[in-house]
Amino acid sequence: MVSSSMKAMDNCGLCFRDKATGWHRVFSVAPESYLVVPRNPLAHGHCMIVPFDHEGSSTELTEEVFDEVRKYRQSLVKMFFEREQKEVIFFELASESRQAGGSSRG
Repeated sequence: MVSSSMKAMDNCGLCFRDKATGWHRVFSVAPESYLVVPRNPLAHGHCMIVPFDHEGSSTELTEEVFDEVRKYRQSLVKMFFEREQKEVIFFELASESRQAGGSSRG
């Protein structure tokens, strides 16, 4: 029996190796994640920080991946403030956890 989370991973449109990702929309590639403009952005400047590994939420990321995502976030805050004098809003789309019982980072 295939779980819904496994099915979602197989159909993930954000996988870096997926041809549908649209390489022209990729801003930056780091060892553990990448920065991409979504197909249908919500607003000017909307971008997504996408870890290479499939995790249900940021609480399940390894320390290395979480630190890289944090650095992307800090860079985006600085860039938008310096270039456009704008604040940044971050939100997360979380899915079903692969780990029953909580966070891998305590």
